Amino acid sequence: MKLKTYQSESIQKAMTLVRKELGRDAIIVSSQATPHGVVLIAAQDDSHSPVNPSTHKGLYLIDQVIECLEAHNIQDDLLQKLVSYLPYATCQTITEILTQIFLPNFTFHPLTYPRQGDQWMLIGPPGVGKTVTVAKIAAHCMVKNIPVIIVSLDKEKAGAIDQIKILGRSIQANVVASTDPAVLHKVITQCAKDYVILIDTPGTNPYNFDSLSLIHQYVEICHLKPILVLNGIGNSQDLLDQTQAFSIVGADRIILTQMDLVRRLGAVLTLINESSLALCAYSSGPYIADLLTPLTAYSLADFMVQKQKTFFASQEVYSPPQQGAL
Repeated sequence: MKLKTYQSESIQKAMTLVRKELGRDAIIVSSQATPHGVVLIAAQDDSHSPVNPSTHKGLYLIDQVIECLEAHNIQDDLLQKLVSYLPYATCQTITEILTQIFLPNFTFHPLTYPRQGDQWMLIGPPGVGKTVTVAKIAAHCMVKNIPVIIVSLDKEKAGAIDQIKILGRSIQANVVASTDPAVLHKVITQCAKDYVILIDTPGTNPYNFDSLSLIHQYVEICHLKPILVLNGIGNSQDLLDQTQAFSIVGADRIILTQMDLVRRLGAVLTLINESSLALCAYSSGPYIADLLTPLTAYSLADFMVQKQKTFFASQEVYSPPQQGAL
């Protein structure tokens, strides 16, 4: 076995040197961070003897992990931080390695669905899918034979109350529609022990004082920590700005919606890394049957790998049929 030491300012550059001299079948024997970068000891096994998976990793697999991370447009500083953990990974699939490097870098608070007696309030900007998210949570509860009351406080959006009533009937959930704080307080106090209570709030402009003030009034009445619902389509700074605004009214968790329309998860990883709120779940479809996926290190890693595969598999550009071809 041929051993050689490589020094570079980053692990990517060090592995480029390894790949150039020893080929993609080289294995990383050890690595060490230094004040000036990283030191790798790599090996080329001329005997073609089996490699112990607990101590060695093929350079090809590490390349695949880096390609997956880079495909998601992760910010450079976060990318370097994650990649620096690769030499210490001991797993043998891309998803498992990503899981292993996410665990020491991110905090995960996966969603657990409500139990009888729980009260959840969902808040967020207009159009992010709060009402459908409420219906998905309610549908899960009804499948588990947990009685649900949905309270709609949204009088601003045209047809919002009719929408939630239709959704409520489709999943056999009770619906109370009112913007009266007294009615909300009555439902909370009289039904708290026997039902799961899900509160659907009006769309709130996070940069408008009056909108936030109204939501804060409802939060104070219910004495709840609201869950923030955000559209996953957006840049990382917008998402961070919105989470900061809603944290002022007490939000401590985030559910991301429309993730079926998101190809690159760099903004999501930045949100997990920098937000004071915990990203607890995501939604990947507009239908009630498309339930929420609790966010764990593994579910995030698997989602990233599947997104990368889908992205590269769908590069063909749609061409409308020629006139008369149908």
